[in-house]
Amino acid sequence: MIDFIDYTDPNTTLILLNTTVEGNVKTVGAIEVYGKINGYVETDGLSSIYGCINGNLETRDLIARTNSIINGDVNIIYDGFIDKSSDIEGNINCKNIEVYGKIYGNIKAEDSVILRSSANVVGDIICKNLVVDQGAKINGNVRLVYQFEKN
Repeated sequence: MIDFIDYTDPNTTLILLNTTVEGNVKTVGAIEVYGKINGYVETDGLSSIYGCINGNLETRDLIARTNSIINGDVNIIYDGFIDKSSDIEGNINCKNIEVYGKIYGNIKAEDSVILRSSANVVGDIICKNLVVDQGAKINGNVRLVYQFEKN
């Protein structure tokens, strides 16, 4: 499992349940989304998603919790964790990612992709290291690269 720094950030931005934000969100520090954001989200901290983002996401680290939805491309500077019953419809760029949920898009990881038994990826995977647990599904091409190709 990917380890995340466990800390309480006093700069955490909260989007509460039953709250919808129409427009872009840019924060310093962490963000926790329990409601919905219809727009681009950018943060230099940890993004913990429990609700829905309809737009692209730029973040340092990502935890997409059970039943969360992200409809847009996701750029993660470091590590991502996609929990069971989470859906991402968009491409993911990251350093490392561990997937228990569904991804409808391509994954490009500088280092590792870990697909747990409940993972379902519909798209191509490019990474240096790949772990696929029994039961995980991939509908796409896989390319393992020694040196990550940057765009």
